[in-house]
Amino acid sequence: MEFPALHEKAQRCAEQYRRNEAELIGLLQQIDPTQGYKALGYSSLHAYVVGALHLSEDQAYQFTRVARKAKEVPELKTALDQGVLNVSKARRILSVIQPTNSHEWIAKAAALKQRDLEREVAQVAPRTAVAERMRPVAPDVVEFRSAIDSKTEALLRRVQHLESRRTSKAASWNDTLAAMATLYLERRDPLKKAERAQARKPTPILSQGQTGRYVPAHVAHQVSLRDRGQCTFTGTHGKCRESRWVHVHHVTPVSMGGTSTLDNLTTFCASHHRYLHAEQRVPVAHDRRRVPSAAGRMAGDDPL
Repeated sequence: MEFPALHEKAQRCAEQYRRNEAELIGLLQQIDPTQGYKALGYSSLHAYVVGALHLSEDQAYQFTRVARKAKEVPELKTALDQGVLNVSKARRILSVIQPTNSHEWIAKAAALKQRDLEREVAQVAPRTAVAERMRPVAPDVVEFRSAIDSKTEALLRRVQHLESRRTSKAASWNDTLAAMATLYLERRDPLKKAERAQARKPTPILSQGQTGRYVPAHVAHQVSLRDRGQCTFTGTHGKCRESRWVHVHHVTPVSMGGTSTLDNLTTFCASHHRYLHAEQRVPVAHDRRRVPSAAGRMAGDDPL
């Protein structure tokens, strides 16, 4: 095939690619409020885009953020539909674009080169000049990037100095972060707490448990050890396994006679916890009240 024909075909493919991007953004905007992905076993729209649509983590992050911002700023969706912007350029202005300034930022995104656009955005929102990411660069090496404020920098440097003193050698940032993470998990991780409790005095699994919504600490430890702090909800696409924002859930609700025994408790992420309670028509707040921190209780919205 001669170059002119190849060029023409490439142009058609590029145009189709841009149209597909805009169409996918529109579909995600329709899917998001239905939360139908929860029944498939995905805890969030981001997890659905990665697991079911097979986009990369980075692509999923871009598409979900652009879809939600375009709902808030309809002019952004129009610019995508008309081919004025692609998803890559749209995501670079998400931190600054609002309904009141949408025309200004869409025009800049359409006209400026990537570096020039990033400079414009950085003047308004400096923290966004550095995109947070963790990128594998070798089998056991990951590049970590993040923008931090001066107070956090001071904290990190102080820990680095203390770690250097403790080990009698200059601590790298990897050494510093590892020491911080290890110490934090030893004190805060429900799994670590459960393992320590189990090592001190193994607690027998009881067939009869306390009535009411309170979950005793030793039972919460057993739930953590069994479920490994991961959501156990299984949908049509498999098990969720989300480990962020997890709750302890009564399989048989307390209002229906359920007790706080190991066989009546399981771990659900916040997203599937709310989903199950909506299906059962039982308020979710009732099921997580007074659960000890060892059970991994945490309130919050779905992750992106």
